[in-house]
Amino acid sequence: TLFLDSQGNLNITGLSGGRYALAIDKPGYFPQTFSDIVVGGPEASNFPLELGDLNITAQRTVSGTVRWDDGEPVTNAIVHTMS
Repeated sequence: TLFLDSQGNLNITGLSGGRYALAIDKPGYFPQTFSDIVVGGPEASNFPLELGDLNITAQRTVSGTVRWDDGEPVTNAIVHTMS
């Protein structure tokens, strides 16, 4: 697990050359995964990895109260969302 600095930069050191995947996750946002990232040869130990700007999308929230026709709340109602 790595954390970004205040500017959104990440520094990973000590990786051998090969193929990697990078998963980005922040509470309240949809996670993103970048797979098959190829870095240097077997002799590589320190290299720049430029993914460019990453845009993560905030999750949407649906809230409310399910009520019967008389206005009373429905206990244990199951609500499904679709897109």
